[in-house]
Amino acid sequence: MLHRVVYNSADYFEFELEPATLARFNELSGKVHSQLWPHEVAEKVPRHDPNLIQAVVECESKDSELKVKALEGNKYRIVRHLDGAETVIEPKDMITI
Repeated sequence: MLHRVVYNSADYFEFELEPATLARFNELSGKVHSQLWPHEVAEKVPRHDPNLIQAVVECESKDSELKVKALEGNKYRIVRHLDGAETVIEPKDMITI
C-alpha cells in the first residue's frame, strides 16, 4: 500500500489550507472543520489522512507550498523549521549508531 503525507515546502509560510481545499476536505471527510482556521488543520488532522491528501491534490495549485510526498514505508516524522518550512523524515533518513 502506498502511503502519502502532506507537508509545507515553503520557507516563509506555515502549513495552511486554501479555503477551497478546506471546503473539499470537509466534503470528503463528512466532518465540518469550518470552525477551524485553515492553519489549525495541521494540528488537528493527521498529515497522512487520505481525505486531506485528496483535497490538497485536487484543490491546491501547482505553485502551492503544500506538497504530497510518497513514503517508502509506513512511518514518518515532520520536522518544522523556524522559518515555517517542513521536512518529512523517514526511518531510512535517520542515522543508526
